[in-house]
Amino acid sequence: MTKQGNLKLWNAVCSTPPEHTKDVRYGKRKYTAVDPQWQMRVATSLWGPYGTDWGFRDLEYSIVDMEDQKIAILHATFYYPPSGSFPVVNEMQLRVGDEVFKKLVTNTRSKALSWLGFSADVFMGKFEDTGYARSMAERFSGENSFVKRFVATIQTAKNLERCDDAEAKIKQMLEDGQLTPLVARELSDLVVERRSILMSVIDMASSESDDG
Repeated sequence: MTKQGNLKLWNAVCSTPPEHTKDVRYGKRKYTAVDPQWQMRVATSLWGPYGTDWGFRDLEYSIVDMEDQKIAILHATFYYPPSGSFPVVNEMQLRVGDEVFKKLVTNTRSKALSWLGFSADVFMGKFEDTGYARSMAERFSGENSFVKRFVATIQTAKNLERCDDAEAKIKQMLEDGQLTPLVARELSDLVVERRSILMSVIDMASSESDDG
């Protein structure tokens, strides 16, 4: 990857829709957390299903006694396409019946994705700035309105040329940062679906013409 492209992934996934965040209180501390399922959805839209071309391998768990508590520790390797990987280590207090190992994997995956830029604005504390949170709400509200209109345009496309135009527009808006990778992928899937329907209609008409 060239130096100019080093931030391509980061810039594509660093912004988080406010509806996928929540306020968390930990003692006197208050901060914003991101929904880990949202992160997974974005990663899946880019790389495919979790556990295929991206995820964890070589997971090793251990439990350590620390004074009056037990700590669960996870060592693993996070991998992602085309050939990236890095080691991760995370820990969490062990509480009986608290599904700590499940939570530990989820938290560790979220941290690993954040190192690649996923929801970086949350981890950088930008959502503690009310102005930033408001701007994100406005941005994604505008995106949602556009998506609703664009979906209707795709679903009512009358010919393959309209599908090609929609596909080109999606690609351009993604490159310009006007669409998130997740939204762009979902819109592209709709175009593929609409193109398939139109091709079926064309094939059917051609078959009837040949029969005639």
